[in-house]
Amino acid sequence: LKYNRGDFNIYGQLKTVGSDRAFQKHIAIEYKPQFLPIVSVSAGVYKYSLLHYQEGQLLDEEKLTGSFGLSLDLKGVNFDYAYEKSEHIEFDQKHFFSAGVSF
Repeated sequence: LKYNRGDFNIYGQLKTVGSDRAFQKHIAIEYKPQFLPIVSVSAGVYKYSLLHYQEGQLLDEEKLTGSFGLSLDLKGVNFDYAYEKSEHIEFDQKHFFSAGVSF
């Protein structure tokens, strides 16, 4: 889902994951300033289930995480950066970068 309000876009998503088809809810906001149309900034949050063992018991904990993004569109050449915090023991800080060309 997308809702546009001036310089802002608000996005919502509902999806299922896993064999038990558990629901995940996502929401994000994007800011695209009219005075600087080559830049956009976005942020989002979502809940997810974290399965882990504690004292011999399997626990299903619901967690809330967020992300942040920055995009630069230079007339068909795009650069995008995103950051996400997670609860994974080895990868708790995720950084993503991509570059693309539109024809």
